[in-house]
Amino acid sequence: MRLTAQEQRLCEQLTTGKSYQEIADALFISINTVRYHVKNLYLKLEVNSRAALVGRLLK
Repeated sequence: MRLTAQEQRLCEQLTTGKSYQEIADALFISINTVRYHVKNLYLKLEVNSRAALVGRLLK
C-alpha cells in the first residue's frame, strides 16, 4: 500500500504523541485536514482507532 507524502509526514507526527492541533500547526495545515488524512490512514491500514494506527505504524 502506498501512502501520499502528506500521509507519511502525518504518520511521523502521530507516532510522537502530538495532538491533532499540534500536528496541524507543525505541518501548516488545518485540523480538519489532519482529521481527513487520519481517516484515510484508518481505511488504508485497516484500523479503527488512533492507538491501533500508531501501533501499526511502529511495527
